[in-house]
Amino acid sequence: MKDKALLAVVAIVVIIIATGILVFSLGIFEEHTEVNTKVLSGIISGPANETPIENSSFSEELTSQNWTSSYFDSTHGVLYEIAMADNFNFIKDLFLHTGCMKKVATKEYNGNKWDIYHFNGIDYKSKFNSIISLGFPGFVYLCSASGENGEYLVIVESSYVVSDDTLDSDLFKNYCEPFLNTITLKNPTNPPKEYQILDISLNDYNTLKNFVKNNGWDAFIKIASNPYQVNY
Repeated sequence: MKDKALLAVVAIVVIIIATGILVFSLGIFEEHTEVNTKVLSGIISGPANETPIENSSFSEELTSQNWTSSYFDSTHGVLYEIAMADNFNFIKDLFLHTGCMKKVATKEYNGNKWDIYHFNGIDYKSKFNSIISLGFPGFVYLCSASGENGEYLVIVESSYVVSDDTLDSDLFKNYCEPFLNTITLKNPTNPPKEYQILDISLNDYNTLKNFVKNNGWDAFIKIASNPYQVNY
């Protein structure tokens, strides 16, 4: 791997798609929060507040255009993230090939078929600690559904609520599943491209995909986990 520019892009992507917003406290919920975005509507089990644009995990541009949004339940330490794009294939493939995410199930809720994945943020942080010194959620359920005009992504994450790679954990049963049960997907046209979700240029996005195509995911993961040990 001789291209330092590619290495820089790899590092940026790994940071962007794994950056979590730290959660703080734990409690018992008595409230529900109605969510009504450009992408979907639903009800969160707990008192959640929409994350300000400047604090969102997504780009300010896409959040301001309502393609992405985040809601944080500080009472229970649970973060909900919502996004729509043409697809999320690169993001899902990257997480799967790190070995830190596995597909748990495909299940229908409220007429929508969701692919449900469980992501172990602790393992991910350990694997990529050489280039990341940011805060990460402990565990994440990543749920994706296909629509006529694009793909929907719902992420439910927490460092405090018990979670594992099943559908029986507290995080799934008490937070993720109730939200999925209430979601109505909307069908806006012309959603952003995946490279815009990653907040990188189309050229850099194509460079990454071509590298994986030509060298494989193992080579990509090796670079991402040990960027400063690569010989130029």
